[in-house]
Amino acid sequence: MNNVYEYYQKASEYVRKNYLGEFEYFRDLKIKNLEQFSEKEFLGEFAWVVFTSGFKVARVESKWEELEKAFNGFDPNKINEKSVRSAMQIINHEGKCMAVLKCAKLINKNGFKEFKKKHLTNEDSMEKLPFIGPVTKYLLARNLGMDKVKPDRWIVRISRNFKFHDHEEMCKKISEKTGDKIGLIDYVLWRYASDTKKTE
Repeated sequence: MNNVYEYYQKASEYVRKNYLGEFEYFRDLKIKNLEQFSEKEFLGEFAWVVFTSGFKVARVESKWEELEKAFNGFDPNKINEKSVRSAMQIINHEGKCMAVLKCAKLINKNGFKEFKKKHLTNEDSMEKLPFIGPVTKYLLARNLGMDKVKPDRWIVRISRNFKFHDHEEMCKKISEKTGDKIGLIDYVLWRYASDTKKTE
């Protein structure tokens, strides 16, 4: 590819063809006031980030309905040790399953309003949540509607191949050129590169 804009155009065409629903979701995702999120919606997004971290997304996608059922629809008031045991029958990773329980307990401790004040003000506050780290905090922030790009290995590799200072600069340049939101650009580049293994 001659430049990153051509690469992004090709990636965008690929994603629209193969993942139109996901493309439209991130294209239309509005920056939400966190007051609009219910406890269940948030915990579902949290669980998605936790389970896809280090795992193939396709594997988690294929098990998602079962996980949602095991965790009682991600209702923090109904998640307990039995939920964890059920979830581990689906994806046998105690750390990830326990992270959902721990997060549910944090929500229940002082209520969702106080939880949001403490843990959801920005991506750095999200890093204090169970199983959320310096990369996944950006993914969680993006999935909650913040216009963020995560330093995923595919995104970082693409930015290096096209000689950008860093991944954020690359996504900002693409956004300026195309008008697409940074969160959408992040998703499109990640999905295309992770599927095709093409990073230039």
